[in-house]
Amino acid sequence: MRGVRDDLRSGAPVLFSGTPCQVDGLLSFLDGGHDNLLTVDIVCHGVPSWEFFKDCIDAEFAGRDLVELRFRDKREGWGCGGGGTVLHNQKKKDVPFAPEVSYYYKRFLAGDVYRESCYRCPYAGGERPGDLTIGDFWGIDSADAGLDPRRGISLVLANSHKGRELLPVIKKSSTWAERDALEAVAGNDQLRHPTPRPKERDAILKRWRERGIESLEDQYRRETGHSAMRWRVLRLLKRVLRPLLRRED
Repeated sequence: MRGVRDDLRSGAPVLFSGTPCQVDGLLSFLDGGHDNLLTVDIVCHGVPSWEFFKDCIDAEFAGRDLVELRFRDKREGWGCGGGGTVLHNQKKKDVPFAPEVSYYYKRFLAGDVYRESCYRCPYAGGERPGDLTIGDFWGIDSADAGLDPRRGISLVLANSHKGRELLPVIKKSSTWAERDALEAVAGNDQLRHPTPRPKERDAILKRWRERGIESLEDQYRRETGHSAMRWRVLRLLKRVLRPLLRRED
């Protein structure tokens, strides 16, 4: 936040993107907005603790030098998959990061390891702190909108005068369609209410603290071994067939 403040003081334009609470925290730190500051908040489901995230990622990428981690990677199509980039023999190599093979990602999607405050999030529904809100446009009628959903369709909401002024710029550099805001709300629970607090949350975090992440990761791999193998095979087939299907298009 100090870096943002220093850049603004020097006259540099700043784009700040983060969860709604991060955006609101920045605005509070700056004691309000700034002419050279554009803020973008994401449609956020919730955030686990940094300690839990680090434990899981250290276990899942053990022995490999992790360079990059991507959630909701659209390079293999629209969905909840992701990807990681690791160094292997001094060369970068992409590896899958998805709920089918990642204990962390599975728990993230289940919403049972978030911070306690996330289940009472004041930004889910109601007022958004960012000039713009972005996310996946789940539930969009893509045929009616005339958009191709294969690589994903993004949602953009303008929440301020500054955000609305930028919409023409966004439209010029994208394929877009105006939709009723109610359609976006219908497909995104977090635009209506916070993630419900699962009953299993306390038990899962207790097992993590008492048994350690390695035990939970090993148990997850045993329980999902066969389904994970099928997922990897299907993923490989899709990657092989996708270029052929595109040629036919």
